[in-house]
Amino acid sequence: ASEARTVPLEIREYQLKAAFVSSVMKFVEWPAPAVPSVQAPMTMVVLGRRGGDVVAAALTGATWKGRPIAVIPADGTTPLPSCHVLFITAEAATAQRGALEAVAGRSVLTISETESPMAIRAVVTLAIVDTKIRFDVDMGAADAHQLRLSANLLSLARRVVAAPTPGGGA
Repeated sequence: ASEARTVPLEIREYQLKAAFVSSVMKFVEWPAPAVPSVQAPMTMVVLGRRGGDVVAAALTGATWKGRPIAVIPADGTTPLPSCHVLFITAEAATAQRGALEAVAGRSVLTISETESPMAIRAVVTLAIVDTKIRFDVDMGAADAHQLRLSANLLSLARRVVAAPTPGGGA
């Protein structure tokens, strides 16, 4: 318990967010072409250097369905590497639009700490409410990324934004 008190708050927060993100991954189904090899790692890019380093350390040895999770911290100064998960930290909010555009149409679970007023949104948006991690899900973004989200995940969300209906009506 004394060790927890000596860890800076920002580091503890990103350790919790790392655990949360890896838990969310368990409720997501990627299309087969996005995860072709059973041995290949699931790659997570964390945009925002401070948070990325903490998330990488926190997920050392973590797995998704038996595959290792490889975490790549990025600072937004170079093109994003190919990935299965893109976690955009609040530190990288100014790079959010470009990052979301870079993975548009690809099977990438996008998770952001910053709500986007843009047309292009993250699949999952995190929020801290009363010291707890809460999240919203955008089904239109999930559909655009060809991701299937478990009903169990949706039941835990604070808010689920429905996907637009084709043609705008019945």
